[in-house]
Amino acid sequence: MKAPIILATDTSDLEVAKQWAKLVAPHITGIKLGLEFFLNFGAEGVRSVCADHELDLFLDLKLHDIPNTVGQAAAAVASLQPRFLTVHASGGQAMIAAAAKELPATQVTAVTILTSLGESDLSEIGYRSNALDSAVALAKLAVAAGAKAIVCSPMEVAAIRAAIGNEPAIITPGVRPIDPTAPLDDQVRTMTPLAAIEAGAQDFEAADEEGVTVFITDPTDLDLVSKALPEHGFTVLSNKLGYKPKNPVNPANLSAEQLEEVENFLSAIDGNDDVQNVFVGLAN
Repeated sequence: MKAPIILATDTSDLEVAKQWAKLVAPHITGIKLGLEFFLNFGAEGVRSVCADHELDLFLDLKLHDIPNTVGQAAAAVASLQPRFLTVHASGGQAMIAAAAKELPATQVTAVTILTSLGESDLSEIGYRSNALDSAVALAKLAVAAGAKAIVCSPMEVAAIRAAIGNEPAIITPGVRPIDPTAPLDDQVRTMTPLAAIEAGAQDFEAADEEGVTVFITDPTDLDLVSKALPEHGFTVLSNKLGYKPKNPVNPANLSAEQLEEVENFLSAIDGNDDVQNVFVGLAN
């Protein structure tokens, strides 16, 4: 099974990009080719890197213009069949919708706040809210406009997941090595891989109480994760063992008769004196 990792192929050397793609193809799911690469080698360069490799193409062009122009630009890269195509969420709903309309088979991916921007940068640009609140607002706007994936820093993952639900993909640049001497390049809002996962990059859900996130982990890692989270800025209110359904059912997808049958069944089980707890796989 391949790791759900997208390799950022940030190079202006075509042969290097091809070699990287060949080396990582057996191990990860995707490869990212960005603006620098695209301007140097165009669509043919993209095809040459992706040829003969079962890698999802993450085309990171970060389109940002009037809706008509972005729509036409999206149509122009349709033949490359990107799995993901990035646009700036700050371009607005009409712009995002224009890209999504032209690429129905692609996950139009909205970039919220660049990881190169810190709080002082956002204030200087004119943002009235901090990075977290701004990223959440942009993510909600983008998903409403038809974006199927969101790009944000690891620091905003949990809040954005809680705001947009479980369906849209969340892609997190700014995941850096643990080595404190490793260069950050242009990135400011970063986390280590472990911190990113613990912050919500994989298993978590919003709690009923506002501002609270439930982190889900394997039972054997419960104590480890509980101790590690405070090191990354989280306050652990409680930890406990429980059950999480693997295949939750949305009640909205059931007919009235089916829902009634399920409810009657659950009621009968709950009324059985030998049953201590009932864990239900009905999604909210």
